[in-house]
Amino acid sequence: MGTDMKGYEVAYKGRVYPVLEMHMIWEGSRRREEGETGFMPAPTFLDVLVINEDGEPRLINDETHMFRFMRIKTKGEAHEHD
Repeated sequence: MGTDMKGYEVAYKGRVYPVLEMHMIWEGSRRREEGETGFMPAPTFLDVLVINEDGEPRLINDETHMFRFMRIKTKGEAHEHD
């Protein structure tokens, strides 16, 4: 089970999808870096469960830097520039 991401959208390869869930994947030894810095390193890959244009769930797996997550604003929420 991954992280619940309902309320977010993700931009991936020029398209924007509603997100249901995200699972983080690390390559190599994350324990070594965590012990040196006190911070857990960023994941190397993400599995992101999205709803595609046809309303079907799809799993996207790619490197972390390929995804941009955005919180879905609800009606009545102020915009940053307001």
